[in-house]
Amino acid sequence: PLEGGVVVQVTKLDRILWTTPGAGRFEAGATMLAVDKALAAQGAELRFHPSTRAQATLGGFVAGGAAGIG
Repeated sequence: PLEGGVVVQVTKLDRILWTTPGAGRFEAGATMLAVDKALAAQGAELRFHPSTRAQATLGGFVAGGAAGIG
């Protein structure tokens, strides 16, 4: 932020806690690529694939929109 606000660094909160068919629990710093790989092991995938998925975190995607790093 340019004035006021808070920046939260979550990249070390990157664990994939569990996955089951149709669901999963991931920490905010997990990258979209890591999540997609974990889901692929069960024959599933994310329904969206941002071009930044190797760096984009779930927390960034939720907080910043489609770019995933915002």
